[in-house]
Amino acid sequence: MKIAGYSIRPPKFLFAQEPKDFMGIQKHYGFVDAPASGSRTLLMLSVISLVSPIGDVTDLKLLALCRGNLFGMNRPNNLDKFESSEPEKRVINDVTFACCKWSGVMKANPHEEEYGFIFVTVLSGKEVALTGISPSRAKLSIVEASSMSFHR
Repeated sequence: MKIAGYSIRPPKFLFAQEPKDFMGIQKHYGFVDAPASGSRTLLMLSVISLVSPIGDVTDLKLLALCRGNLFGMNRPNNLDKFESSEPEKRVINDVTFACCKWSGVMKANPHEEEYGFIFVTVLSGKEVALTGISPSRAKLSIVEASSMSFHR
């Protein structure tokens, strides 16, 4: 599936949502479970125009972007018992990403743990992020595997 000039194949159990555009700066393309599944599994491709150029994209800058995205996942009113891996470099179809995995308990539903991953890179002056979230480790593994289909 072509999205914003990139290609990705979401798992068959996820369905496309209406793209979200924030002031022409951020565009988010989401794929979610059918409402009846009750799972809330999500795959999202985000394309964000960088306000200021960051110069050469080094591994350190990618790791810093990944940490920034991770901080956004762990907003104080969002998750308890938040744990994450250290960001690391991963290459997907000749594109270098910084990536990390995380888990936590939703404050709104303290009996439900959430698992997720974030892959982030910079392409043509835009931050490109792949985010997966699910209360099911098995479904998240499928979503993460589908992220490996990313192409520009």
